[in-house]
Amino acid sequence: MSLQQIIAIIIFLCTMGAIITGKVHNTVASLTGAACLVLTHILSIEDCIDAVDVETICILVGMMLLVAVIKNSGIHSDQSCKNRKRSSMANHGDLYFDHRRMFWNA
Repeated sequence: MSLQQIIAIIIFLCTMGAIITGKVHNTVASLTGAACLVLTHILSIEDCIDAVDVETICILVGMMLLVAVIKNSGIHSDQSCKNRKRSSMANHGDLYFDHRRMFWNA
């Protein structure tokens, strides 16, 4: 293994360690790892730009926008109430939904 490969593995492991522990925000850890790879000349800026798939980024942004609009509309709580009425659990106690939690009263 070459020195560049060892440095890249160390940067990758440090970045993943920061993400897993949660002490640093995921975005900050990822961008710091990418900056370290560029500063150590393991990756060039052209390689970084070529690695970004614009179509995937656009699909993800579109899905995030759609979920944000649906979340604010309240359709999730409406649908969960309809599902509760249709389920067989409705006869075994009171199951009701808040915006982010499910409650069960037996």
